[in-house]
Amino acid sequence: MAIFIALLFFLYGLVLTSFTIVPILIMLRVGFPVTKRCDEKRMLKRGGAKTIRRRYTRTILILSSAFILSTILMHFIFNPYTLAFGLGALWAILFAVGKTGMELNNLTDYRETNARYFTNEGLAAFQRLIARAISHHTRNVVHNNSKGVL
Repeated sequence: MAIFIALLFFLYGLVLTSFTIVPILIMLRVGFPVTKRCDEKRMLKRGGAKTIRRRYTRTILILSSAFILSTILMHFIFNPYTLAFGLGALWAILFAVGKTGMELNNLTDYRETNARYFTNEGLAAFQRLIARAISHHTRNVVHNNSKGVL
């Protein structure tokens, strides 16, 4: 029975981290840098960058608080299973860290989430960047596939 409960806490750590820490990593590695670049290139409306950064900061505070509170409660209430919880959290981070960078999915999500803060010209330029990334990605997949990588 203890192994089953430990497995449940492993899964709990995995899921909690996937919905709290991983999005924080995406905001830190994609959201803030892209916002800075778009603001420097005047792709955002006046005050858009400030609003985006404020929303990301607020979200990071909420998600990190949820993770910390859950971890503290986990430690004090279910202490024997803290290791299983921690291993689940570590597992989620190790497998997600490669997907938290300037990935096509993250850039597309950034555009969808923050489209209202772009100027019309800025949004069109950002869409072109994503289209080029898709084209580049497709060429790499076809090229790699012909070499038997996939």
